[in-house]
Amino acid sequence: MEPELRKMLNRIVYTLSTLIVWLLSNITFGIKFQFAFFKNHFSLGNILFYIWLVVSTVLMLFLIKKIWSKPLNINL
Repeated sequence: MEPELRKMLNRIVYTLSTLIVWLLSNITFGIKFQFAFFKNHFSLGNILFYIWLVVSTVLMLFLIKKIWSKPLNINL
């Protein structure tokens, strides 16, 4: 396999795996453990979950931007 193609596929795989891990972790803690839903009042779990959601979204977007910011140097 050509090195340029390998670099491009690695970026795609890293991006998809980052998104899937982020999505599954937030779904697990939000829906399965009921932290995304408010019953009758706010709880500490709800507040921590939503803080984690915002922080992890920013970190995930920063990581994806870092992955895709380097040029590929593809010679056509």
